[in-house]
Amino acid sequence: MMTAPAGSIYTVVVGDVNGCSDSSGIFVVPGTPASVNNVISAASIRIYPNPVSSILYIDAPGKTFVSVISADGKVLIDRDEAISLNVSGLADGVYLIMVYDTNNILVKTDKFVKMQ
Repeated sequence: MMTAPAGSIYTVVVGDVNGCSDSSGIFVVPGTPASVNNVISAASIRIYPNPVSSILYIDAPGKTFVSVISADGKVLIDRDEAISLNVSGLADGVYLIMVYDTNNILVKTDKFVKMQ
């Protein structure tokens, strides 16, 4: 009886705009993939309320790093493991919020409106 190798098995499939595709051979990556259960996607992150007057909440399935950027590109707030941000000190206006995972990979960019 033949057993599968320990680890994860992957193939790569590539396609083009004409509908043609091809796949690679099998790649075996030894061991167990790290943090597969901790993958954060943009769809799994909620940022609310919007508009906001004081506290902006960030719901994510894992730890995140958050930056709030002004319309002119200045970083106004940086928070590690953010679940909420006090934005009451910001002027009324539109801001970008960028959410990164623990590997410093940008997962979501969204905008919110700060108003009294």
